[in-house]
Amino acid sequence: MKITQLEKELNDCISFLQSIGFSVEENWSYINDSSLVPGCKKIGMLKFENIHEYVEIHKMLSEKRQFSILTFDNTIVYIEYKFSSNKIAECRYIILPDLTIYSGDSMPDSYMNEEDGRYVEMTNSYQLNFPMRIDFDNGLLKDKSRNPVIHGEHSASHIHLGFIEGCRIPISRPISPKVFFKFFIENFYRYFYEDNKEQLEKFFILKNEDLFDEEINILDKRKLYFDICT
Repeated sequence: MKITQLEKELNDCISFLQSIGFSVEENWSYINDSSLVPGCKKIGMLKFENIHEYVEIHKMLSEKRQFSILTFDNTIVYIEYKFSSNKIAECRYIILPDLTIYSGDSMPDSYMNEEDGRYVEMTNSYQLNFPMRIDFDNGLLKDKSRNPVIHGEHSASHIHLGFIEGCRIPISRPISPKVFFKFFIENFYRYFYEDNKEQLEKFFILKNEDLFDEEINILDKRKLYFDICT
């Protein structure tokens, strides 16, 4: 998939999610040199020492609008791609839910008035309650001695679940925006998915051209891994 195709697919996804009420704020993605980035300041690699630090970082990112989309329940989704010679070299999907909503400690002001009061029940029902990160790095853009790909331990494409840094579940290939959003909404926003099933399934029909080439070693295939296919 060419970088211009990827740019169109990502912005098409953002526009669609806005139209059905999943995204309430957006930053459209654009090509900057050999990268595809959202129209906001990059957020870099995030590490959290404790839940209080996580909550403060989430609040800061939300206030500064450092995201690709902000979902209806205040979950931050940040997406970035880097290319080398028209080949995907790195990508990151960072998913940061607002854990203060999940705990019931606070609600955004927009959820507290009568007009938007219906969102309170919806938010409590659909809220994702742990962070995720999906990484791909085939080492084309940096010294391979730093954070190297190690077959069977640190696969080129993998997903982190929760706050455990060592949790790296292999993925068979880097993922495209359509693949990501279909997986994300179908699995973590099931009620929203069922309520909008016809529109979602029509939009998220996956074809071979929606997939990147497989990049997974046999040692990673021997573990439990996500196999991305049509």
